[in-house]
Amino acid sequence: MHVSVAGVGAASALSAAVGPAAAETVSGVSSPVGSTASQQPSEHTASIDLATAASMSRSNSTPSSSSGCRGGACPARSAADAGVAQAVALEYVHALQAQQWPAMWELSDALARRRWTDEGAFAAFLAAKFAPNGKSTVVAVSLSAPVLVPDWNDVRFTTQPVDAVRLDAQVTLDRTAAYAMPPGSLVLRGAVVLVRDGTAWKVADDGPAGPLGPVLVPARPPTRRLRVPIMMYHHVAPAPQRTPRMSDYDYRLAVDLTVTPEHFTEQLDWLVTHDFHTISVAQLMAALYDGVRLPRRPIVLTFDDGYLDNAQYAAPALMQRHLTATFNIITGYVGATHGPLQYMSWDQIAGLAAAGMEIGSHTVDHRDLGILSEQDARGELDGSRDAITQHLGVAPQVICYPSGEPFRSRTPAAQQRLLRLAPQSGYVAGLLDPKVAGAEETSEAPYQMPRIRVPGEAPLSQVVASIQNLAGS
Repeated sequence: MHVSVAGVGAASALSAAVGPAAAETVSGVSSPVGSTASQQPSEHTASIDLATAASMSRSNSTPSSSSGCRGGACPARSAADAGVAQAVALEYVHALQAQQWPAMWELSDALARRRWTDEGAFAAFLAAKFAPNGKSTVVAVSLSAPVLVPDWNDVRFTTQPVDAVRLDAQVTLDRTAAYAMPPGSLVLRGAVVLVRDGTAWKVADDGPAGPLGPVLVPARPPTRRLRVPIMMYHHVAPAPQRTPRMSDYDYRLAVDLTVTPEHFTEQLDWLVTHDFHTISVAQLMAALYDGVRLPRRPIVLTFDDGYLDNAQYAAPALMQRHLTATFNIITGYVGATHGPLQYMSWDQIAGLAAAGMEIGSHTVDHRDLGILSEQDARGELDGSRDAITQHLGVAPQVICYPSGEPFRSRTPAAQQRLLRLAPQSGYVAGLLDPKVAGAEETSEAPYQMPRIRVPGEAPLSQVVASIQNLAGS
C-alpha cells in the first residue's frame, strides 16, 4: 500500500488528520492508511539482539507504555495517530519535490536540525543534491502505509529509545538530470521516520532526502579533498587459539585479523574521549560531492567480510557508545560456516542496518576482481548489490574490493576496467586495502579510497599514532 505524490499541489491540505483504515483523496493525492557518544559503558559484551532490532524496525505492533518520546510527549498509540504522522511525511516529501526547503526545515525535529549549522546549510545541501541546475530533479515520490515502531533506537538519530512512525519512501529522479549515475540508481529508497517533538509529529530521519541517504554523483563533481581516516577491521573476538591442523600462516593471519573485545573497546573509548565522531561512507561522499559539513574529527570504522563476531562483539560496543560503522558483506557467505569462520545471518545484518549501521558490498564470493573476466567481475558486483537490496530494501552504494584487488598488485588495465564497472553497477565509492595506509579522501578518486588497517595485536598507542599521523588529528 503506497501513497504517491507526482507533481500535485497538496501541501496545504495534508495537515489534516487521516483516520484509520481511511482512503481519502486530498487535492488529487490518494492516501490509504493502514493500521555524539554518550557516557562510556563499563561492559563490552552486553547482549543486543540484532535480529530483534530488525524485526522491530518492520513491526506494526502497538508501542509499549514504557517507551520514551521527545519533549515529554506521548508516543503513537493507534493507526489514527500514525495517520497524522503520515500526513506530515506527505507534506515533507511534497516540499522536497517543490523545492520548499523552509517547509522541510520546519517539519524536521529538533535533533535533526541540530545536525546542521543552520537552515541555510540545510537548504544548500538540498539544492545541490536535488536541484543542481536550479530546477528540481524529483519527478515522483511514493510513501508506504505508516508503521508504528516501538522503541526506535537508531544511534544516528536518537540518544535513547523512542516510539516512532516509519514509512518506506521512494524518490524518482529525472533521468535527463545532471547526474553521473546509471538510470536504475535514480530511484532512491529509504525509510522516513517521524517522532513526537513536543506535541507535534516531526521528521527525524529524512531517508532518501538526507545526507545519510543515497548519494547522487554530480555530472561534474567539484574538486574537494578531506583528511578522514577510514579504519579497517575484520574480526572482533577473543584471541584465536591455534589448533593442530592450523599452519603457521593461517595462525598468524587469524591473529593479525582479530582485535580482541578488550582492545576494541579501548580504541572506541579513546575515540570518544578525544572527541572523534563516526560517520558513514555515504556521509563522507555527501561532504565531497555536496559540501555537507562533517562533524569535528570525523572517522569511518569499517568491518570486512561479515563475520558473526561483528554482531556478537563489535556492534554492541558501538551501539552502547552511540557510534556507527560500515559492515562490508560477502553475500555468498551470509549465514555460512567455513571451518572456524562463521558469518552473520541476514536477520543480523538487517538488525545492524536498523540500528544505524551502513551496509556495503564485499562481492558475492570474495574473488580477486583483478583476474576475473569482465562478465564474472560484473557478476560479483551486481550479484552482491542485488542480494543486499533484496534483503534490506536499500541498495548498497559502497564496494569494498576483496584483498584490495586489482589496486594492490594487478595491471593498470584491470584497474581501469573496475573503475568503469563499479559506477555502472551503481556504486559511488570503493574501499581499498592499500599497501600504504592513507587518510586523504578526494572527489577525484572516489573508487580508490585508502584505509588504515588495524592489526590484531596492535597496542592502543600504535592505533592512535596511525590516526594522528595520517589524519593530522
